[in-house]
Amino acid sequence: MDRDEAISALSSDEPKTRTIAIRALGKMADPSVVPHLEEALRTERVSFLRRLIPASIERVLSNNIRNDAAERPRENKSETSDGDYQKAVKFVTGVLLHEISPKIGLLRYSCQREIGDYPASETARTLTHLSDVLDGITSLREATVSMETTSFNADAFIREASQEIVDINQCFMHFDGPAGLEVVGDKALLRLSFTNGLRNAFEATKLSPSNEPIVIFWGQTDIEYYVTILDSGIGISGPQEAAFEIGKTNKRGHSGFGLAIARMAMTTLLGTVNLFPAKLGGMRFEMRWPKDG
Repeated sequence: MDRDEAISALSSDEPKTRTIAIRALGKMADPSVVPHLEEALRTERVSFLRRLIPASIERVLSNNIRNDAAERPRENKSETSDGDYQKAVKFVTGVLLHEISPKIGLLRYSCQREIGDYPASETARTLTHLSDVLDGITSLREATVSMETTSFNADAFIREASQEIVDINQCFMHFDGPAGLEVVGDKALLRLSFTNGLRNAFEATKLSPSNEPIVIFWGQTDIEYYVTILDSGIGISGPQEAAFEIGKTNKRGHSGFGLAIARMAMTTLLGTVNLFPAKLGGMRFEMRWPKDG
């Protein structure tokens, strides 16, 4: 589907056709399509597409910034020529990660030498939390770049990625999906999204009196793949969208980066990730991405 066909398809009566058009436009580094996507957002009534359109707009703008940077001669490049997105990435990765991370390591070393019973101290707990925040920033950065699209077995991928949570946390999970389903996507980004969603489900379940297992099921439609995580945990307080904001968490001692990382990874794939209240309590975490990778 080329640019003009996709723009025309935005007004289709079929949600499937609009979905394909929105994703096609999102893959273009052409900022002239943004007003068409914004106009589509004003009239769109399908909730899934109302979440997909902003993801496509963000993808267009970031693609355009990267292309401009690649084409611009290095000697003519200036700080003021960068877009807001690029400046934000430079700030986070250049200042927070490059400058602060080494200092945290030196501070931890000094504290271990100077504070008696350091492992049990409040200083140790604070430094651990700060390190978790920096790890979250690093993962958030990784979630903005797709490195490689491959074909792989969904069942094997989900069970392998789940081992990170099962081995550490000893949680009980139930798997339900076609064993032979081959999917296409960036495994690193999908793993980032899935493991953060599963970790969030486990933490919520751990705080709940329910003994129900975490249920993971997966499959495909004619245009996309999906993975859903269903838990019977404590749920979330406030609007579901607020849970995806950086730093938002209702769990003590957590940095609040998990769901933000999950959404950034899926946005990079022109997919979506959403959180819904489950019918019998708890939450339903759902990630979807297009079949064309």
